[in-house]
Amino acid sequence: MLPRALLVFLLVLNLGVGLWWWLGASTPASVAMAAGTQVPELQLASEQPAGSASPAPAVAPLGGTAPLPADAACISLGPFADATAAAAVATRITAIRTRVAARASGRVRGWRVFVPPQSSPEAAQALGARIAAAGFADYFVMRTGADTNAIALGRFQSEQAARRHAAAVAAAGFPARAEAVGGGPTVTWLDLALAPDADPDAVQAAASVTEQRPIDCQMLQ
Repeated sequence: MLPRALLVFLLVLNLGVGLWWWLGASTPASVAMAAGTQVPELQLASEQPAGSASPAPAVAPLGGTAPLPADAACISLGPFADATAAAAVATRITAIRTRVAARASGRVRGWRVFVPPQSSPEAAQALGARIAAAGFADYFVMRTGADTNAIALGRFQSEQAARRHAAAVAAAGFPARAEAVGGGPTVTWLDLALAPDADPDAVQAAASVTEQRPIDCQMLQ
């Protein structure tokens, strides 16, 4: 009698274990997580969709119009054969700012600031009135010669003063230029704003040029 009862007990136990295993295997893994817990699932980096990675922080570029340091040293190197040669040297020199400039090779009689010729006398006069309204009252519309309908904005003894005035007019929204008066053909120079600890002589040697001249840093602002 006892062996029969033991056999029945083992049979029932096996059936129970089999039923439990079958029911557990058919239950989805996501159901095993209690509702409302909102535990995030782990995900391998390789399984993340393209573009889901956090973007790297943007690095603000140095602005070419940012004010120069008060103790910056500004020089002009040259002369160069042409603007291409000057620009090539600019890429080899460490400087805060660079500019390629064309200047007269001979003795100049002064510097002038002007706006290039306009399409008609009326257009030149209207532009001159706008320039005056912006605070630059000293102007004259040229009526004859190669500069007919150009707008003269003053004569200056020094290049620095002329370029400062041209830069001020240009900052107000007008295409002003500074140009040497007389002096023969123009040659190319490279204007530089150097870091305070830079050695101008070493920069000149690196540029392989024969001349170095100090200039007003306002010319590069």
